[in-house]
Amino acid sequence: MFNSDTCISIPLYGYLYESDFDLSHPNKNLLAKTNESCKNLQLKLGSYLEINRTYILLVTTFDSDVRGPFTLLISGPKNITLNRFG
Repeated sequence: MFNSDTCISIPLYGYLYESDFDLSHPNKNLLAKTNESCKNLQLKLGSYLEINRTYILLVTTFDSDVRGPFTLLISGPKNITLNRFG
């Protein structure tokens, strides 16, 4: 089980993809998403992930000009490697 929480002072939206993310087809490979901005300014996603696969966590705001730092808290039974894109 993969759990992701964020701690931030601005509302976030999150999307979890398998393999790749295609901006032209945002629903392709989509595994999980938040339906709306999180209450209490926390974004929560949970999914069962398989080993030796690539997953992409896309975190965004509603307005493209809203930016700020955030912290990801990720838990699961095994180690995980994170790489930043963009």
